[in-house]
Amino acid sequence: MSGAGAQLQSLESFIETWRAVIEQHANAVFHCATLNEDYRAPHTIADEFINGHGFKPIGFNWEMLDAAPDADGERAALQVISKALARNVALPQQIWLGDDAATSCAEELLACFDPVHRTVLSNHFAGLWNPIAGAAVEWAFVAMDDRAIALLLVTPKG
Repeated sequence: MSGAGAQLQSLESFIETWRAVIEQHANAVFHCATLNEDYRAPHTIADEFINGHGFKPIGFNWEMLDAAPDADGERAALQVISKALARNVALPQQIWLGDDAATSCAEELLACFDPVHRTVLSNHFAGLWNPIAGAAVEWAFVAMDDRAIALLLVTPKG
């Protein structure tokens, strides 16, 4: 199996493992595909990918997260994805996955991408979000490297 094919299989395995866990608490949308990129801007790649799945492009309103393996701080992809999954995005006092499971989920998602080429975008920045799905509250992530791309979108149930 080619590198991109194995990576796509890894992404599909990730969502097979985590979909039921996430959907106990939230609505989850996940799409992945191989990517043969010609080095365009990440927000352009993300917009084309999500638009192909019926979501609204948001252009420069994507927040680029620090996706380095040793990233730390409020813009670190690992921390932001963990935060999005740990507690209800609409009612933060309600636990979704909890801190430990959310961190494990985020680590596994990020591990599906080559850390040297990994880029992670979020539709949240500075406490605000730019909706792609039209939900009252949502949190979307587009992760990519030079071979694959994935969308993870979570919204509260109800």
